[in-house]
Amino acid sequence: MELEEITPRALRCGIGICPALFKTDRGSVLVVGRRLSEEEVQQNLAGRVGGDEWVVEVPQSLLHQPPKDEARSATP
Repeated sequence: MELEEITPRALRCGIGICPALFKTDRGSVLVVGRRLSEEEVQQNLAGRVGGDEWVVEVPQSLLHQPPKDEARSATP
């Protein structure tokens, strides 16, 4: 799998343990964030998360800026 980081530059950190977004060559997006505990998932998302899925939390600001390739195409 090939990855391209699409985390907005202003939100990237140099130590490598910050929330991040990556575009894949498979037409999907990977999200790096804080994994919710089983208790948090059961309290808030019971029945919504499959056995092979994880729920991660990221700051809203990470999702409020378009990925750089979309930002370019939106410019007239």
